[in-house]
Amino acid sequence: MATATASPPDGGVSTLRRIAAGAAGVDIDATALEGPGEGSSGGRTIPLGRGREPYTVRRIAGMDDVEFIRTAIEAGFNVCLYGPPGTGKTTLVEAALGEGRVITQEFSEGTQVEDITGSFFPAPEKGWEWGDGSLTRALREGKLWFGDDITQGDPRVQSRVFPALDSRRRLTLNECGGEVVEADDGFGAIIAYNPNLPGTTFSEALASRCAIHVYVGFDAPTARRLGVPADAVTAAQQLNRHLEAQDPLAGIAPGEAGPATWAPQLRELLAFKAVARVFDPLTAARNLLGLCPEESRVAMSEALQAHVSGGVELDPLRVE
Repeated sequence: MATATASPPDGGVSTLRRIAAGAAGVDIDATALEGPGEGSSGGRTIPLGRGREPYTVRRIAGMDDVEFIRTAIEAGFNVCLYGPPGTGKTTLVEAALGEGRVITQEFSEGTQVEDITGSFFPAPEKGWEWGDGSLTRALREGKLWFGDDITQGDPRVQSRVFPALDSRRRLTLNECGGEVVEADDGFGAIIAYNPNLPGTTFSEALASRCAIHVYVGFDAPTARRLGVPADAVTAAQQLNRHLEAQDPLAGIAPGEAGPATWAPQLRELLAFKAVARVFDPLTAARNLLGLCPEESRVAMSEALQAHVSGGVELDPLRVE
């Protein structure tokens, strides 16, 4: 199966490229989500659900990101989105395909096989009744199954999705008498994960089942378009350059101080903007520093002092 990818600068995901390439038997190359170029429609917005900020369109391989995702799914490709949390992977899926078409399975350590396949549950006056899990529902209804943060799930749970994501496009419900659920027209699959999350593994088996691999990384142009102060964006860029230079599968040594585990993404920068509007930029910077994991706080503090506080030393917000 041919595999196309879009990825970040060299170095940050080289190991992931090798894994996906080896599994799929192809060469993998990729570029980050591109900022809008001349004549592009990047920057336009798409309304989401009630009370939510509209999604700001970005670019992938010269196309609007939402159109790229729709095209890939309509062509029958499974799509893998990977990158740090807070970069807009989940929102991209919802904006591209519509919340009504997407059935999301949020993976965690507590995710069970039954959440994906289904299980029997007690029903009033009926005894026990079968209820479909997220993947079974998507297959039956011809919808898009979105495995969000899939590598946080137990590998044995992850493996349960394999028959639906490969050429078989079906799921055998051994838990329900061996019923075979075939994919209805319109079924598709997208998975997303954070390659920098310690203790998780992106397996070759998962990689080989996704024809399209797209890195969703730090997006400075979108942050600026959304009104995040330029100095905060610059500070975030500094940490993200360090983060992307790390081997995402290597993690960080115990007790080591550095930026390898975390850098602020669009989600944190939008929070910075909101806090600065209500209070002031220094308060927003101290709040961001408190959000930062302890092992990356020294680097975060240095970046904020260099670009936001004018050299003023910062500490996290606290009750005094």
